[in-house]
Amino acid sequence: MPLHASNTRSSSSSSTSTRLSSRTSPYGFPRFPRLRRHPVTVIRTALLIIFIALPAYVFLVLNAPGNGIDVDGGNIQYVVARDSIMPERPPEAPMHVHVRDSNPDIRVIQGGNIEQGVIRREALQVEQARDQSAFVTEKKDKRLLRKWRMYDWVNASYVGCFPDAIQPNQRTLKGAFTTDLRKMTIETCLSYCTKRNFLYAGLQYYSECYCGSNLEREKTDNESLCNLECSGNKSQVCGGAPYLSVYQLKNDPKRAPHVASQPRPAGQEEGPMKGFRDGYRCCAERPADYSSFTKYMDESDKMTTSICISVCEKQSMPLAALFRGSQCHCGYLTHNYTLRHTVEPSECQEPCAGDSNVFCGGKNYYAIYQTGVEDSRCTNIVMGKERTFPLITLASFPGSGNTWVRYLVERSTGIFTGSYYDDGDLYRKGFLGERENWRKGNTIAVKTHRFDEEHISSFDGAILIIRNPYKAIISEHNRKFGGHTGFASEKHYTQGTEWIDFVAGKSRTWTNTALNFLQFSKKILVIHYEDLRKDPYDSLIKMSQFLGQPPNEERILCTLSSPDGKFKRRESTRQKLSFDPYTDEMREILSLYIKSVDMALKLKNQSKLPEDYNPHLRL
Repeated sequence: MPLHASNTRSSSSSSTSTRLSSRTSPYGFPRFPRLRRHPVTVIRTALLIIFIALPAYVFLVLNAPGNGIDVDGGNIQYVVARDSIMPERPPEAPMHVHVRDSNPDIRVIQGGNIEQGVIRREALQVEQARDQSAFVTEKKDKRLLRKWRMYDWVNASYVGCFPDAIQPNQRTLKGAFTTDLRKMTIETCLSYCTKRNFLYAGLQYYSECYCGSNLEREKTDNESLCNLECSGNKSQVCGGAPYLSVYQLKNDPKRAPHVASQPRPAGQEEGPMKGFRDGYRCCAERPADYSSFTKYMDESDKMTTSICISVCEKQSMPLAALFRGSQCHCGYLTHNYTLRHTVEPSECQEPCAGDSNVFCGGKNYYAIYQTGVEDSRCTNIVMGKERTFPLITLASFPGSGNTWVRYLVERSTGIFTGSYYDDGDLYRKGFLGERENWRKGNTIAVKTHRFDEEHISSFDGAILIIRNPYKAIISEHNRKFGGHTGFASEKHYTQGTEWIDFVAGKSRTWTNTALNFLQFSKKILVIHYEDLRKDPYDSLIKMSQFLGQPPNEERILCTLSSPDGKFKRRESTRQKLSFDPYTDEMREILSLYIKSVDMALKLKNQSKLPEDYNPHLRL
């Protein structure tokens, strides 16, 4: 009997221990009880997720800053704004949700109300916008009451909100252009346009600044269309999409600081070389016939580079040429003046009549400068009909100048390029093929960064752009933190392991992009970025022929009159790091990758990599 009792207690104790262990983890923490798999419980749980948890999650996502829904042709897409392009909106600026379809009548859903209206296609952007709240109305009323006032050192008056167009030849302001995705303010834009002696300055889409001497369109009566805050000062308004906040300028030479004396942001270089200023392109022999280049000429005993550039921008000319210290010639490239043969800068070192510290050409040579005006002779670009062109991809590792090459191809062929992606920022900048279905065959070439065999095989051919990996990786790093034209700061290279991981991953991507396109493309043309910079004329001829288009020399020369466009970072403003971001270990790995790509190019009878890709490695 006692034995039996003892066994009973032991069994009971064991059972209790088992029950406790089932409720605790091996580390002594309590376990959560399992859900009973009763059909009613399962159904109840499913209904809870569908009707409570999921709507709550969607509500939180859509009400996060910069998020929204884009309903396009019945397909619902969640849209999340990128901070580098669309700054975070303040709480008083709710999201507008645009509903788009194939009809010209657009329904705009705003706070539950549906308004009918006809909106131009280029304005159909899913964007952040301010509603007509008391805050915005009060700020705009105050601004409209102002007449002339000082913005920093610039005397200006707000004119109004003006509609704009994406096509360069249809812009409201057709003069100079600049952009700053992070620091654009009203003062910055007005200062930029005043220094170039323009009469008007206009701000658009957070960060863009346009200058001009004439207004090509009438202002709108609806001030609320200019509703986007400036990227550098959220209390200021920088136009809309696509609408310009326009200011009239009073140029006061006594107040205006000299362009060359303005301090540069930290980390930027002084300029191309001592004695030359921003925008310097080359030194070239003057033509025997002045008219082959010069369309307008000015001479002054106070001539400087900034004065000459301003004069030519007023004449809507893309190039300014300084000659013999006091002459300014404005023009563009022609069959008789191509700038394909240049001379050393030492031939253009005659001091300017108005500033002896700056060079203004030579006795027989032009010092050529780029103005802020694009050549208007090749701005007419069209979209082809469906299945007009073979599927040719414009492929590259990110940071290799793909967007810049698209700009060159579009202007030199007169046909829009497409994209595997859908970049709203590029679309708003004028790449209208960005939102076309890339398989339609109505664009001359299709941008892509994908490099898997299945994707490559879907194209009839490829133009592969290869750039020095050391520079391409840094360029992609700049795009990651600064957008298409900005820069990453030094802290992005030194804090944590982000830069180390970035180089490790991107160096493999650079290699695989080149090797896979060389292996799997049905036909291929390799363009080295460095060769394109040195001699773009020959490269554009080769690309036109590969794309099945007869080379149009007039359009090519027009393109080369304004070769950079908006998405090419100018060398004069390129960031200069105070240290070498690449370690010895990184260089050893990149050296092996460079060697692998060069061997693959030789096997495919393509042009080899430039030797300056790695000066310590013999290819």
